[in-house]
Amino acid sequence: MKKKIRLIGLVILGCLSVFLYFNQDKKEDKEADFQFSLSYNVGGKDFVSTYEKILTQDTVEGLITKDFQFSEEDLDTIEAMIRELGLMEDDFGLIGQPGLMISPMGVYDLKIQLDGQTKHFYWTSGHMNPNLKVGDDRGIKFNEVKRPVEFLMDFKNLIIDLIRDYDVYKEMPRHRMYL
Repeated sequence: MKKKIRLIGLVILGCLSVFLYFNQDKKEDKEADFQFSLSYNVGGKDFVSTYEKILTQDTVEGLITKDFQFSEEDLDTIEAMIRELGLMEDDFGLIGQPGLMISPMGVYDLKIQLDGQTKHFYWTSGHMNPNLKVGDDRGIKFNEVKRPVEFLMDFKNLIIDLIRDYDVYKEMPRHRMYL
C-alpha cells in the first residue's frame, strides 16, 4: 500500500513538474514576442518598459526608477488594445504641421514588439492638430471624428491608468506637476 501511495505521489509530482515547465516556456515565449516601452508626459521623462522591467517617474524629488512588471492580466489587456486599435498595422498618418503648441510640451515615444514585428511611434502634444490626415481609407479602426493621434493617446492613458494601480507607483513621491 505504501508503495502505491509513493508511486501515485511521484506520478502527481512528475505531472506537476511537466505542467509548470511547459507553462514557463509559454510565458517566456510571450515575453520574447510581446514587449513595449513608453516615454510620456512633459519632456517624455516618465518611462515604462517591459524590455527592461522598469518604471521611471518624474517626481517632486527628481527622476526615480524602480523595478516594475505588469501582471499577465494587464499585459493581456494591453496586447488586446494594441490589436483592437490596429497599432501594428499603420503609422497613423502622423504627418503635416503641428497644431496648437502647449508649453511645457508632452512628449510620447512608444515602441511595440508583437508577433515578430516592431513599431515605433513618436508624437508630441503639438500633434493635437485636427487637420492631420485621417487614415480610415487604409482600413484602420479610427474614423472621421477621432483623429489618429487620439488612438495613441487612448493607449497611453490605458498604460498610465494600469500603472497607477501598482504599489510601486503608489509608494513613489508625488508626481511633478508642470501646469
